[in-house]
Amino acid sequence: TLKNDFEKFGVEYDFKLYHTAELVKQLLDEGKLKFKSNYDKTVTYHDPCHLGRHSGIYEIPREVYKKIPGINFVEMKRNRENAYCCGAGGGVKIGYPDWSVEISKERLEEAKETGATVVSSTCPFCRTNLSDANDKFNMGFEVIDLIEILDQLDIEITAD
Repeated sequence: TLKNDFEKFGVEYDFKLYHTAELVKQLLDEGKLKFKSNYDKTVTYHDPCHLGRHSGIYEIPREVYKKIPGINFVEMKRNRENAYCCGAGGGVKIGYPDWSVEISKERLEEAKETGATVVSSTCPFCRTNLSDANDKFNMGFEVIDLIEILDQLDIEITAD
C-alpha cells in the first residue's frame, strides 16, 4: 500500500520501500548475504496477489528461492500473473472463512501435482490461509514463508 498507493494521494516520503524478498535479493546480489547451510527440500511457490498482480513482482522471490543451496524449486502449473488467489484477500478470509479455505484447498491440490513437500509464499495472509487449508484437509505440506525458510538456515551477513 505504501509503495504503490500513497503516491496517488500526494503522499511523499524520502526513503525507499522494499518487500522483504527485494531486500534479500539485493543483499545476495551485493554479496552481503551468504548461505552457510542447505535447505534440502522440494519447494513450490504461491504468487501472492498483492506482491504479484498489484506490485508486478514475480521474478525476485523466485531468484531468491533458486539461490538457496539444496533447494529443489518447482513451479505450479498456474504461476506468476496466472496464479490463482489463495482465497484470503479482499476480506474473504474474514467474511467467508469456510469458502476461503476451500479456495486454498484448490491451490494446494495444484501444489500437490508438483511433488513439492513445501508450499511457500511471501505474504502472511497467503501463508495463513494456505496453512489453514493444509490443516483442515490434511494435505500434508509444510506451509512456510520465504523468510521462515531463511530463518532455518545458517546465514552470514556482512556490512560491506
